[in-house]
Amino acid sequence: MRDLGTMACAQLQAKKSADVEVICSDKIDPEHLGIFHNSFHLTNYEWSIKDDSKKDAEDEKDKEDDEPKDERLDRKSKLVDSVEITHEKGIAHDSYEKQMIMAEATTFARNLANVRGSVATPCFMEQ
Repeated sequence: MRDLGTMACAQLQAKKSADVEVICSDKIDPEHLGIFHNSFHLTNYEWSIKDDSKKDAEDEKDKEDDEPKDERLDRKSKLVDSVEITHEKGIAHDSYEKQMIMAEATTFARNLANVRGSVATPCFMEQ
């Protein structure tokens, strides 16, 4: 399931998908969905420094062109913006919740490790 989550995320990123919904049949054990979603979540990670001034300049430039464009061509990030996983029996297992908490904790640690030392002052770390 871990490899399946990684492969599914990589293929959706290659297609520059923004919103994804995964619907699983009742043949799949709901406890394994936590492993799948954990792997998908960890693969769908990209560290980037957000610079709003560049984004505003690009938005103004795009407003000048009135031609309809394919939204996928404008995507700079490879990340899948929204992922929803559903199961026919529902996802209400403790193992699923545990897997998602571990994925979010790993993402938090990755973001914290990527912060510059001049920004990650003791006051920043306290917050």
